[in-house]
Amino acid sequence: MKITILPKNRLGKWSVGLFIAFILLFALFQTLVALGQRGGETFAENYLLSIPIFSAAACAISAAIIGIISFFKKERSILVMIITLIGILVLFFVIGEFVFPE
Repeated sequence: MKITILPKNRLGKWSVGLFIAFILLFALFQTLVALGQRGGETFAENYLLSIPIFSAAACAISAAIIGIISFFKKERSILVMIITLIGILVLFFVIGEFVFPE
């Protein structure tokens, strides 16, 4: 199978779409922080910050899972491979935040 830059099948396109949602939600989070929003004692106390960043993490992890599934369904696009790698890194970061919270 030929390696391409853009995805060809439906799962690869879903992976790219979820990654775009991750980027937009992460940008929203950064914008809210730049505008002065701060967390409380726990991160989930400020819903205005926690909902976008938790949703962004869910989108990145979902994009990675769908990217792995599409890889087994013969999707060989460079973009999906990069998105899968970034999603796995986000997954490791989230696991690290839960295991070592401080």
